[in-house]
Amino acid sequence: MKVSTDRITVRKILALFAVLMTVLLSACDDTFNPLQENDQYYFSIYGTLDASADTQWVRVMPVRDSILTSTEPLGAKVTLTKKSSGDVYTLQDSLFKLRDHYYAWNYWTDADIEPGEEYYFKATNKDGASSTAEVSVPKDFPTPIVDYGDEQVLARIFVDQVKHLVVSEIIYYFKVVERGVVKPNVYSESFSLKDDIREEGNGRKIIFGYPNDNFGELNKKYVTDFLGIKHIKQEVTVVSGGSDWPDERGLSEEERFLPGSISNIDHGLGVLVGIVSKRMPLKSCHDNQGNLIACPLVNSGNIHIVE
Repeated sequence: MKVSTDRITVRKILALFAVLMTVLLSACDDTFNPLQENDQYYFSIYGTLDASADTQWVRVMPVRDSILTSTEPLGAKVTLTKKSSGDVYTLQDSLFKLRDHYYAWNYWTDADIEPGEEYYFKATNKDGASSTAEVSVPKDFPTPIVDYGDEQVLARIFVDQVKHLVVSEIIYYFKVVERGVVKPNVYSESFSLKDDIREEGNGRKIIFGYPNDNFGELNKKYVTDFLGIKHIKQEVTVVSGGSDWPDERGLSEEERFLPGSISNIDHGLGVLVGIVSKRMPLKSCHDNQGNLIACPLVNSGNIHIVE
């Protein structure tokens, strides 16, 4: 069963890339002028092809000197080709309102993205110019096993058969309590687990986390004399990245957001990568003999989140 992963950290990272790149481009007219005469960059493209998700969303925007303030359709043709079979999927456009008078186009498809496959992404404008990307989706991997209970301080997540572990995080879902009244909206906060990972000789990775410390951080952020939080549940997300995952090593913070410094888009800007993601409850599951086993995957779409 595929699960929705619209809110995982990797998409937040890619969205941040897109926003910062847009701001940078609009502020750098003297050094980079992506207007009609531009024959190098046609589209900025950001997103993931997630073999675990039901629907793929990719942001496709014309490279220009400002973000969109018009709802006029781009008129772009956006396709995804499965390289092993030659099957071609046409993505549908959807207009997203970022804030007042600012918009972005996201293109989507419910095509079945398969682990271990390679895809060819192409966005073509009205003049026939195209930005393209080759995307490698990693192979599937077993659902990680979580070792954590209510009385434990340390959580361990055992991950097998993942070469590029690009995201590991704990997600907390909670409601705000105001003057003793529990508000209906559900909020979420994520805490990365990438700082404490042990590589085992058999290819296994062990991720270590301290959930109680994260509870403390949440309390500091939300709890006041009049406000509190009511915890609902906690989950763990683990994401495997493909071989084309962008390599930021050696780049300064400023260099990361220079046009083309982190990009796998030909004749364009941005990042489009393949992933396989798994989301599990933050708890231990056992078989009939009491042995630790993987818990069933959870679907984040079952709960409405306010960001």
